[in-house]
Amino acid sequence: MQRRFYERIDTQLEAKFYCGTKVNFGVIRNISENGLFISTKIDFPVNINFDLLIPSSDEIISIPVKISRLERSNGVCSGIGVEVVDPPPVYLQYVSDLRASINLTG
Repeated sequence: MQRRFYERIDTQLEAKFYCGTKVNFGVIRNISENGLFISTKIDFPVNINFDLLIPSSDEIISIPVKISRLERSNGVCSGIGVEVVDPPPVYLQYVSDLRASINLTG
């Protein structure tokens, strides 16, 4: 089994993303500096790239991602694992702040 380079943080963050002109929504179940898992019923092909939008307290963060895996339950898509492609500094700071806030309360 492959180990992750960064430890994932469990979350319940709402996210919005576009595939072509269609707006899609999901819930980010876990997040790290280089990847996320998003619960969604949208069945995408693997290796497709898109921008994921996450609302933060100050702004909407746009993150370029690539689908690395699909998760299915009873033959229906239940989520997607995505890799962050060239993470923007604002995203890395967001994850760092999220990690720090969990460590303070956890």
